[in-house]
Amino acid sequence: MADIEDVPLNRITLALFALNHQIDEGNHLDVNEVRRRVLDGTLFPWLAGEAFGPDGSFAFFLDRTELQTNASLLVLFHDLVGNGWGRSNGPRNSGTALLTAMFIEAIQRKYPIR
Repeated sequence: MADIEDVPLNRITLALFALNHQIDEGNHLDVNEVRRRVLDGTLFPWLAGEAFGPDGSFAFFLDRTELQTNASLLVLFHDLVGNGWGRSNGPRNSGTALLTAMFIEAIQRKYPIR
């Protein structure tokens, strides 16, 4: 399995732009639902389908050529949620904010400050 260093930056920023659009539209996800989807491994199909509806701009997560990228992100997100993100660390009230923070954390891990 690839690690976070192999995730293309444009994949992460595309997700951040899509999340930013949802926030601007006033659409927010439940933090507990996001945590559950991360832990049970259904986050990306859920985002591409029912989370924000068919116009949610997350269909790129269904691209079969990106399965390794999705797996790498999901492993990181699973570790973050397992370490308390969404409960005692990071955003605790908004699932949309939690997702945004996790994608930003992926960038920080990909490009650590030296």
